[in-house]
Amino acid sequence: MDTRLLELKKLQEYVRTLEASEENKRRLSYWKESAISNDYWHGIPKNEGDMNFVVELERATYAKVAKFSMVDFYQDPVEMALANLKIAIFKFENFMDMTPIGKSFACYLGAGFEKALFGGDQIFSNEDAWLAREVLLKDRVPADSLEIPDFYQDGIMPHAHFMYNNLLEIMDEDFAVVFPQWSRSPFGVAWHVRGIDNLLMDMIEDESWFIDFLNYITRCRKEWSMSRAKYLNIPLQPCNIYNDEVTCPVISPSIYEKYILPTEIDLVEFFGGINYWHSCGDTTLMMHLINTIPGLHMTTSSAWSDPLTAARVYSKSITIEQQLHPYDDIVAKDDIGRYKEKIRFLKEIYKDHKAIIHAAGIQVTTTNHEEIYRVKKWIDVANEELL
Repeated sequence: MDTRLLELKKLQEYVRTLEASEENKRRLSYWKESAISNDYWHGIPKNEGDMNFVVELERATYAKVAKFSMVDFYQDPVEMALANLKIAIFKFENFMDMTPIGKSFACYLGAGFEKALFGGDQIFSNEDAWLAREVLLKDRVPADSLEIPDFYQDGIMPHAHFMYNNLLEIMDEDFAVVFPQWSRSPFGVAWHVRGIDNLLMDMIEDESWFIDFLNYITRCRKEWSMSRAKYLNIPLQPCNIYNDEVTCPVISPSIYEKYILPTEIDLVEFFGGINYWHSCGDTTLMMHLINTIPGLHMTTSSAWSDPLTAARVYSKSITIEQQLHPYDDIVAKDDIGRYKEKIRFLKEIYKDHKAIIHAAGIQVTTTNHEEIYRVKKWIDVANEELL
C-alpha cells in the first residue's frame, strides 16, 4: 500500500478529532452558516455589529511551512489531499483566529482554471499556478460562431475529472470534496481569453462585438454550470463572482456599469442568487454599483479600497469582508500599537455592519519564517480587541 495513503488516513482521523474539539466549537460559534466560498473560508458573522477575523497565507506559503510541493498539489490527487489536510491542521494549530476546521476541501486547480477551460495553459510551479499569457482568440470572429467548452473533453476538464474522481476514491466517505467551480466573472474570463489590450480596443472599435463576446462568455458559464450540476446531481446554487480584473483606474465606473454589471446581474438571476462578490483591486468608485446587485450576501473591500466608503455605501444586509494589506498592515513591522490602531478603526466604522477583517495573501520570504511570528502577534492583538 502507498505509504502516503496511510498518512492520509492518519491525517483524516486527526482532522476528525480537531473538528470535534471545544476550540472548533468556539470558532464555529462566531458564524451564521458554513462557508459560502470553497477556496478559503468566507463565512457570514452571526450577529449584526459583529466583527470577525480570518487569517490566510498564500498557498505557496502554506507549501513552505507545511512542506509540500505546489507542482504535485495540482497534478497528483494524493498530494492534493495530503496538502489540503496539512494546511487545515497547520492553520488550526498555529493561528488562533476564527476559522473553523471541517471535513471538506475544494479540488482547486488554480487561478487560471477558467481560462484553461478554453484551452489556455497553466504553468504549475512551486510559486503556485500561473496563467500562460498567450491570447487564445486573436481575431474578432462572430461570437455566435464560437464553441462552448465541453464539460468533459475540452481544455483542463479531463484533468479536473481525473483529480476529482481520484480524490473521491482515496478520501473517506465522511470527507467532502468540492468539484472545481467556475467563479471568475465574464469580463475577467474575456480579459484572459482575448487579452486586455485587444479587449479594450474591441470596446472602442466594435462595441457590438465586445458586448456579444461578453454575452458569449456568460453563456459558456451558464452551460458549464448546468453540466456541473447535472454531473454532481445537485441543483444550481447561488454563485460567486471573482472580479480581480475590475479595478480602478484600469476599469472606470461607467465601463463597469454599462458593460460588466449587466452580465453579472444576468448570472445572479440565472443562479438564483449570489453569495460573494470579490475583487482584490480598488473598487471604491464602483461600490455604489456593486451595491445594486440583487441579493448580494458578501463583498470585498480590498486593501486598496476605501473602507470609509464601503461602510457608507454598502447596505446593512451585505457582509463586508475588509482585506488588510498583508505586508504593510501585518508583516512589515512587529508593531502592536499600529495593529491596535487599524483594528479599532475598522471596528468603529463597521459597527453597524456584519464585517470581517480578512488578513489574507500573506507570504513567507525569510528563511526563519519571521512573518509567521508577526502573524501570530497580530492574531493576539485581534483577539484582545475583538473578543
